[in-house]
Amino acid sequence: MDSLFDVVIIGAGPAGLQAAVHAVRKKATVLVLGRPERSSLHGAHVENYLCVDGVSLGGDMLATGLAQVRRFGAETLAEDVLHLGTSGDLFEVTVESGSRFQGRSLVVCT
Repeated sequence: MDSLFDVVIIGAGPAGLQAAVHAVRKKATVLVLGRPERSSLHGAHVENYLCVDGVSLGGDMLATGLAQVRRFGAETLAEDVLHLGTSGDLFEVTVESGSRFQGRSLVVCT
């Protein structure tokens, strides 16, 4: 195994990033897996949204979210998950590069 995390989050869209913010602020070690550009928010135009003045591109919001979770201490990896499994009480995740990670908990936000 490459690393053990308290929380492994599959999905780097708004739900996954929000989950990461909450987990890392509680001092959990967090890994976010996924490609933000595949989120439905990425190409969207966002308007009339709290704290957004005018129109914002979804990709810009995702980039801000990624920067925030990294600043708080989460790790991110822009790779797709190829395999999920368990080993005892741990979740095991294998990504496309062949790297393998374990998590005490798993959050799926796809």
